Amino acid sequence: MKKTVFALAISLLAASQAMAAGISDKVSFSGALGYMNGGDTISSFRFSDGASQNLKAGSGVVFAGGINYRVHNDWSVVASIGYQVDRASATNGDAKMERVPLEVGGFYHINDQFRVGAALRKASNVKYTSSGAAYSGNYDFESDVSPVIEAEYMTSTQLGIRLRYVSEKYKVKGYNANVDANHFGISAVFYY
Repeated sequence: MKKTVFALAISLLAASQAMAAGISDKVSFSGALGYMNGGDTISSFRFSDGASQNLKAGSGVVFAGGINYRVHNDWSVVASIGYQVDRASATNGDAKMERVPLEVGGFYHINDQFRVGAALRKASNVKYTSSGAAYSGNYDFESDVSPVIEAEYMTSTQLGIRLRYVSEKYKVKGYNANVDANHFGISAVFYY
């Protein structure tokens, strides 16, 4: 987590220096909200009303903030930090899979509306926790640097719709077990 906070601080410092240097028209900030789906099932739950839910290693809601630098008309560099969580809750128990992903990558701008990109992602603080009737253990995971591919459609200069695929694996700390966390997702990205 300390490395993640350090990387975010360096990114924000670089952005403030870029703006002070008079290139603020090339720097923007972004916020994203999305949903990811995929990966191995970590746990399954059946509720008293007959409904069921699976918590998956790659699934969940994602909130992220980032900084974007337009290197050239055709290229931009992006760095972001986020929080991804998948949760099952009932009155008598709770379980969640959460992580903090840090990503650095670039986009090629096909035109003013479409861009495609690739990034490297490192998830930190990856953990599964459970309590009450949903208790099935608590586990910490390690992750490697993972590739990301994505495409974005800009509906305006302030809003983009992003599709992405992440090829990710986790290793359960203390066990000789690997977990597939590959996932697809869609996000709304707000630029300011």
